[in-house]
Amino acid sequence: MRRIGRLAATLLLSVLPAASVHAAKPPADVTRFDPRSVRPTPQPSPSTSTAICTLGSSGQPVFVANYIVPPNDAYYVHLQAARCAPCMPPDTSVLAEAHLALSFPVACSVPVNVSVVAASGPSTCRKPEPSQVLCAEQSTMLTPIGAGTTLFDLPLPAGCEVEGDAFLRIEFPILPDECGEVASRPRLVTTDQCANCEAYNIYPSGNDDLCALQFPGEPIMYAGVETCVVPVLIRSWGSVKVAYH
Repeated sequence: MRRIGRLAATLLLSVLPAASVHAAKPPADVTRFDPRSVRPTPQPSPSTSTAICTLGSSGQPVFVANYIVPPNDAYYVHLQAARCAPCMPPDTSVLAEAHLALSFPVACSVPVNVSVVAASGPSTCRKPEPSQVLCAEQSTMLTPIGAGTTLFDLPLPAGCEVEGDAFLRIEFPILPDECGEVASRPRLVTTDQCANCEAYNIYPSGNDDLCALQFPGEPIMYAGVETCVVPVLIRSWGSVKVAYH
């Protein structure tokens, strides 16, 4: 019996460190956005100014939230094609690129993975499906000009299309040592409005609706629509004969 007790204790101790690594996140440390912190966008893409509309969360920056905790800390925002007025349903929206606002206490280069995934659930509350990738993951490095807030242009694969609902996904796989501590890690920049079912945070031990967690606002993450694709209606030979009889 003593041997069994010692074995159980050993197993318990071996499990505890792993569990603590994936513990639930603490509440976000939120501060007011400072307009004086804005830095130029590094090498802005030519398509940034030619987008016919945007999908996602592209409102005014109001808050800064210290909440990025890798490894594999991914954020999602709802892309609803019907919100792009030039692309009326059942048109398909072709995305040119993604955008993300980040605030850096210290300048550092941060790797991110960007993709677009499918949506599931009822129309009243859509949720991301990370396993159903609609636009292949693109890896890139975010390097600000200096400490402060930067709006980054992020690559998406050519022909990235959204029809109906989808989610833009931006994952932080790791943070470098120079900005990996709580005080130095980059922050999300948010709006001052937050609606349930619009922004999510999925990480190794959590799948959270950010607004249900009383997040201060939706992270500024969005995609620019480059063009609309109008579906071609295919008629049967029978219908053609009737129409032109």
